[in-house]
Amino acid sequence: MRWVTLEKQQSVKAGLKASKGPIVQLTKLRLSGFKSFVEPTELVLEPGLTGIVGPNGCGKSNIVDALKWVMGETSAKQLRGGEMDDVIFNGTQARPARNFAEVVLHLDNQLRKAPANFNDADALEVSRRIDRGEGSTYKVNARDVRQRDVQTIFADASTGAHSTAIVSQGRVGHLVNAKPTERRALLEEAAGIVGLHARRHEAELRLNAAENNIKRSEDILRQLNEQLVSLKKQAKQAAAYKSLADRFRQTEALFFHHQWVDVNARVSSAQTRKGEIDGELTGLETELTAINAQQAELAGNIPALRQKEAERAAALQRLKLAEHELTGEESRLAAAQMALEQRISQIQNDLEREKQLAEDARKNIDTVSAEQKEISEIQNSQQEIVANLLTEFQSRESAQKSAEAELQNLSDTIGREETRWSALEERKNQLQSRLTKLADDLTKSTAQRDEWKTKLDADNSLQLCLQAVVFNEAEVSNAKTKLAEAEQNLQTAQSAHDDAQKQSQEFNANKAKLRAEADGLRAILSSESDIVDPIMDQVRVNSGFEAALSAALGDDLFAGLQDSADRFWRGLPPFASAPELPHGATPLNQMVEAPKELTRALSLVGVVENFESGQLLQNYLSIGQCLVSKNGDLWRFDGYTAKAQASQKTATHLRHKNRLEEVSKELENLNAEETRIAQLSFTAQQNLTEAKERQQTSRTALDTAYNELQAARGKQSDETQRIAVTQAQYESAQQNCDRLTAEQTETQGNFDTLIAEMGEKPDFDAMRADQSQKRLSVEELRNQAFQARATYEQSSNESKQRETRLQQLDNQLRDWQKRLTEVESRQAMLGERQETAIAEQQELAGKPAEFAAQREQLLIQITAAEESRNEAADILSQAETKLSEVDKSGRALQNSIGALREERVKHQTAIELGDTEQQKLRYDIQERLEASPEQLLDIAALKDPADMPDFTATQNKLERLRRERDNMGPVNLRADIEATEVEEKLTKQQSEHDELIAATLKLRQGINELNKEGRERLTEAFVKVNENFSRLFTRLFGGGKAYLEWTEHEDPLEAGLEIFASPPGKKLQALSLLSGGERALTAIALLFAVFECNPAPICVLDEVDAPLDESNVDRYCTMLEEMAKRNDTRYVVITHHRMTMARMHRLFGVTMGEPGVSQLVSVDLHTAEKMRATA
Repeated sequence: MRWVTLEKQQSVKAGLKASKGPIVQLTKLRLSGFKSFVEPTELVLEPGLTGIVGPNGCGKSNIVDALKWVMGETSAKQLRGGEMDDVIFNGTQARPARNFAEVVLHLDNQLRKAPANFNDADALEVSRRIDRGEGSTYKVNARDVRQRDVQTIFADASTGAHSTAIVSQGRVGHLVNAKPTERRALLEEAAGIVGLHARRHEAELRLNAAENNIKRSEDILRQLNEQLVSLKKQAKQAAAYKSLADRFRQTEALFFHHQWVDVNARVSSAQTRKGEIDGELTGLETELTAINAQQAELAGNIPALRQKEAERAAALQRLKLAEHELTGEESRLAAAQMALEQRISQIQNDLEREKQLAEDARKNIDTVSAEQKEISEIQNSQQEIVANLLTEFQSRESAQKSAEAELQNLSDTIGREETRWSALEERKNQLQSRLTKLADDLTKSTAQRDEWKTKLDADNSLQLCLQAVVFNEAEVSNAKTKLAEAEQNLQTAQSAHDDAQKQSQEFNANKAKLRAEADGLRAILSSESDIVDPIMDQVRVNSGFEAALSAALGDDLFAGLQDSADRFWRGLPPFASAPELPHGATPLNQMVEAPKELTRALSLVGVVENFESGQLLQNYLSIGQCLVSKNGDLWRFDGYTAKAQASQKTATHLRHKNRLEEVSKELENLNAEETRIAQLSFTAQQNLTEAKERQQTSRTALDTAYNELQAARGKQSDETQRIAVTQAQYESAQQNCDRLTAEQTETQGNFDTLIAEMGEKPDFDAMRADQSQKRLSVEELRNQAFQARATYEQSSNESKQRETRLQQLDNQLRDWQKRLTEVESRQAMLGERQETAIAEQQELAGKPAEFAAQREQLLIQITAAEESRNEAADILSQAETKLSEVDKSGRALQNSIGALREERVKHQTAIELGDTEQQKLRYDIQERLEASPEQLLDIAALKDPADMPDFTATQNKLERLRRERDNMGPVNLRADIEATEVEEKLTKQQSEHDELIAATLKLRQGINELNKEGRERLTEAFVKVNENFSRLFTRLFGGGKAYLEWTEHEDPLEAGLEIFASPPGKKLQALSLLSGGERALTAIALLFAVFECNPAPICVLDEVDAPLDESNVDRYCTMLEEMAKRNDTRYVVITHHRMTMARMHRLFGVTMGEPGVSQLVSVDLHTAEKMRATA
């Protein structure tokens, strides 16, 4: 499991410290295939004011979009698109679409203020490339990076795709309509905590993930404990399974042995019959060889006869083909004569048509030549008139431009003077209003500072919160100790309960097994005899002597005691003088308890130790006596001898009977044990339930203690934040007092200097009268130039139309001349074709007579060839008939041989199948038992091969053992190993769980420290932004007042920002209630106020001056110039306003030389002014 560490907390602090120093500088922007900039385009970002101008729709704002896109913008909507692929050039009628777009931004990092990962180079090259349908890739200095890395670079530099310094179209309106909480982002950027905010959010996500991991860890610990208990049960079950598997292996070895013996017998039988068939086949194949020799002799004569017949048939066929070819030649001759007649007729018609076309062409040539001559004469006479009209038009247009230039110079002079005087008046009013406001603000700030100081001195709530946290931490520690004890007790109780359950299960399983065995034995005993109450049921034989009693009495034990039975034992008295058994033989009645009806029978039976003893003592038996062994061998007095396997049925019955008695006794003993087992299980279950309740109670107490500790810590954090806010507000008020005092002195000095600088007001009325007179003169010259131009253009158009008609007539003349030449050429060609056709017609006229003579000669040759071919066919038929008779005899022999071979193949297949079955059986034995067939009896562990059960008994026993194994269900044979592994995992998991809790507490403490520092910096930024906003608002409006205020929440990190503004002559009101121009100017003042607190490396203003009038545009431009002098920020201003263009240091123009494709051109105004001054 991957646990959370404090690395992210450390990176957050590093980013916070980095944001306080100097920033990196943006030096150049390069675009390729981005929106309308299809060709590689570079925008050099130099210090000062850079203006971008151009008509609507030419692609100016695409430069802003490119800058935001390379900084990591993720929303296509923010780039004015539907999806991110829309930024790729999509093609025009003249240009194909591109498949990728790339933007590269160059940064100057000589001060080494970039993030640590990229701070090893003097310059950074950040690029973003998108391929259609594949997404974006980011690189820094040609090294692949993540999108988040790029966003962090710019966030630490106080800029980025959503930076306040990038004011795109509609941003001002969005700021006016935004919610207070959305405006808080302005202060976060001013405080330089944008990067911190993102990192803190990620750290909080990691903290949440860590808390979730704690819950999962607890679940894993509980699961591992349950799994360990289950594995211990499975280990005991596996031991029982292994015992059953050993018995199953022995029975399976006997089963495979029976199959192996059966397969060997079948293979031996098939091999014997195959040898007999091989002898019969030898005789038949000799007879077939003689017939084949005769057949070969006859077949050798057939090819020559067939060749002779075929040659004569071929000669006949050649003659018939020659006749057929002659008939075809006659048909083709007739068709050729008809085609020649049609072709001669068609050529005559074509010659008539071409003659008519030639006459039409000559007429058209004469008509076009006449019209061409007439138009050329008119055109030559009009050229001098058009030249005179052009000279007059150019003269009047030059006079118009000179007058317009004089008028423009005069208008520019009036505008500059009016703007300068208006700015001086406005500045005077601003300074007067500012002095009044500063006096009021200083009084309020002093009172507010004293109020915050009083609150700080009287507050002791934080100390109480710390005491509560210490107390609750002690409570949590005690609860953990109690929970550990309860869990240990629960584990002990669970172990005791498992042991009791195991004993109960083993007891029940043993009892059920004995009952099943007893029921099975009773069923077997009752099915082995059709006699009611056989005497065997009253016989008790010592264990091990069942085979001996079965050998002595056999099936007679199944006889009854009642006279009504077909077979029964009569009760006779013992022998008066029974002969004694041979020395070394033990009487069987000593090992058997039986009814008196068996007294005589048992007294004559003796038991010997082994087979050799029985063979020796048989010679000493008296009449009626017999000897038996424990294995079931029998020796009778008359010499009859039977080995052990001859009497298995009765012995088995006796064994079953003895086993039934043993099982019955064991069941009686188990009934006495059942009460103790039940009491043990009940006690263990009761102890387990109590332990679980105590463990649950301890866990609930720990959860309660945790919750109380969390609440105390939360209250401590809240109090710490509240006091930090109060302290920050007090310090802010003190700084505000000092600042207001200094600003009041500075403003009074500026006001005195301004009054001294203001001179006499210029005479604007006289200047405007001169301007009106010049405007009338320009209008008169413009009308004269327009009239001259219209006259010239009319004459010029008529001349161009005549030129066009002459060109058309020339083309028509050449076309008709070409047609006439082609017609004359076709007439000559048709005449040649007519002469050739007439010559061919004369040549074909004598061919029919030649064809008639050839046909008569062919008919005579065909008759003679048919007679010769019939004679050869008769001879061939006689030879083929004799060969057919010989073939019939050969096929009969082949059928007999085939039948024998099929039978041989059948037996050969049986042998191969037997071999295959042997191999399969050998493979199965090796696979299942890992042994060879010769080792099966050893695996079965038979002490005597005579004791081997038959195939059916073995198969039934194997199925019974398989059912027992299947009834056990799935058994985990690795339970012991897995239990050990789980115990190791449990120990490791518990250690990781403890480490995770400690790491979570440290991470939460680090986040609280970061929140505290961010809150302090945000409060400090609020004070600075508020001061800057008030000052800039007064300056832009020439008076009035404005300020910012926290809303919705006491915590600065969660609070909103509301704007209150009062333009000159209006009451204080919210921003949304102002007019459009006032709202725009107020929003600009706020954006610049934020920007002054934390200057970004670049500031982009996209048509911000659009809603402003000329006087406000002048103030706006003056403020831009002052800010450009105070910091190193590069300012990029997109505008349509002439005054703004005039105040820029350099201008870039965006044009569309062809539809849909933007181009960038540049002019450095400072350099141009120097060149003009030195000219």
